[in-house]
Amino acid sequence: MPNQYCWFDSTGAVTEVVAATWDFSNGALPTLYPLPTGQPVNLDLLSAPNESDEELCRIPQLPSSRYSGYASTAFPVAFDNLLPDQNVGVATIPIDWDDHEGDPANLPAKNKQVQIFMDFYETASQGALTFTPTFADRWYRLPESVSDYPQRQVSDFNQKLAQHGIDAADGDLDFSQIDIVVFIFPIAPPIIAGVPPSPLEFATLQNFNMTGPTNEQWVSSDEGGVRNYMGGGMYFEHPLRPIWSYYFHEAAHMFDMPDYYMHEANAVLGSQQVIDVDYAIGPLNVWGVMSTQDGPSRTFVAWTRWLLGWLEDEQVDCYTIEQVQQHGSFDTELVALDIYEPGTKAIIIRTDEYCGLLIESRRPVFPDDYLAVWEAVGRDPYGLIVYEIDATKRDGTGTLIAVTPDGHGFKHMQLHGRQQPKLVDALFNVGNTATVQGVEIELLFTGDRDFVRISTASTTTPTTTCRTLAEAEAALEAEAGAAAAAGSFGPDPADAGCGSFDSQAEAQEFFEANPESGPGLDTNGDGIACGAEDPGGEMDCGDGTTELGHRCWFSLTFTCGRFDTQAEAQTWLDSAPDDPGVVDENGDGIACGEGDWGGITTCGDGSVQLARLCSRD
Repeated sequence: MPNQYCWFDSTGAVTEVVAATWDFSNGALPTLYPLPTGQPVNLDLLSAPNESDEELCRIPQLPSSRYSGYASTAFPVAFDNLLPDQNVGVATIPIDWDDHEGDPANLPAKNKQVQIFMDFYETASQGALTFTPTFADRWYRLPESVSDYPQRQVSDFNQKLAQHGIDAADGDLDFSQIDIVVFIFPIAPPIIAGVPPSPLEFATLQNFNMTGPTNEQWVSSDEGGVRNYMGGGMYFEHPLRPIWSYYFHEAAHMFDMPDYYMHEANAVLGSQQVIDVDYAIGPLNVWGVMSTQDGPSRTFVAWTRWLLGWLEDEQVDCYTIEQVQQHGSFDTELVALDIYEPGTKAIIIRTDEYCGLLIESRRPVFPDDYLAVWEAVGRDPYGLIVYEIDATKRDGTGTLIAVTPDGHGFKHMQLHGRQQPKLVDALFNVGNTATVQGVEIELLFTGDRDFVRISTASTTTPTTTCRTLAEAEAALEAEAGAAAAAGSFGPDPADAGCGSFDSQAEAQEFFEANPESGPGLDTNGDGIACGAEDPGGEMDCGDGTTELGHRCWFSLTFTCGRFDTQAEAQTWLDSAPDDPGVVDENGDGIACGEGDWGGITTCGDGSVQLARLCSRD
């Protein structure tokens, strides 16, 4: 790959001539940036303490921060839609109009974008997730003119367009076997979108929320409702905005993954919308595809992979802040996220009940190969990324916060017209250090792997943006108060489901104040919101309590953590034989056994006990 300095003009913008040479249609850039190699020489590595049980690094999300839609910014993940270890049926539906026809010759290239998405998911999941695709070899004609399918936001659900697309293909597809529909459009589809309305603003349509037949988002086939669909328009026809990166981002919501950008900074009404926010989209900035799908980094950060179960326990080094303080400095090595070799992929340090920090390694390889542009601003385009995890924050409010090395701030690169040029300079090169949450981090060596030194911080100055529990609760109360003052509370009625609430009474109060929310809360029409017969409604948790489904699941997920011995857990299981596969996850009849989440394990000191009781020393 050529020196990236040649790719920018004097203002830091990519030149049109150079941009025309970049081809993302095949996924990776055609030429790989030279990767660092080698092992450290004459470097005295410091031994690390015994790791804590990885269960401690499944940081829980503050329960009161959960509402509406995809909301799992931390553990447990609801997975009320698709599962991260299933086989997913995908079907493409190319749609066109009498006044904007599709070219059959373009379909192979468009289908290839879907294949890139599936290949990456299968690779990132390390084989846990698989796909069964059905690629259409024809365009399906919609019954009305392209101008008859407008949407207000540039990225919207557009029920009319989606329904007509499903109708057009219904005779050819068995939708009972399809989990995700990908709508494909002809080049430059002039769907009217944005404010003011324009045929040049259409970005996407998608849906993944549970709805009912009377909901405005409901789309159905002959076989029943179609929950998950997505499709990208002319916004993704720019050479630096490949549509596969949109598929990466949007499909992740179908697996309950959240946005890491700030929703308040999202220009949903188009290029004319003014966003008066003094930061570039959010605290994770351009360092992951769930923060921005248009930036240099288009991969899943390690925290997303950990939530999805796509990192094995042995691929994560888990420590507590107490271990770092008691042990002193130590070194460890990391394998880059998108290089699939044995070794540690993430270091997680649990610093508080709902907080931690994560260290991961990056290389400019697909889908992160565009990291090579950082050479243009004087950085080696490989090294460490460090970020804080604040699990008191819900989806779209900044759960992950990039940590910049000492002396770094922002760099400005005008990558393309609608990408904010203010990029967080977060990449650690050799010798870079940073202090966060009482921990000092230094990159010692970069070669085949990255070698990291972790120490107790020498400064006592607060170095965290992670909220305390009191601060988080106060912020959530303030948000609720502001909503109440505005005459509303809770989620958007159109999106409301039982997972939006902490109790049936809360759901009932919302339902009575917002009767239009009925399809998602009172599916059987009996006047009871989130009742026993409603999806996600009240259920017997098996431990003597009755909760909404997601609250019940939340409590049961940590059942092994509620016991002091395996024998106590066994007594509980014997009295509750309908355990939903959490206390006895592997179904062998042994509660909190070796194969169960949080069950008995061999601790670092050689003792065998429940995972939470292993020493943190």
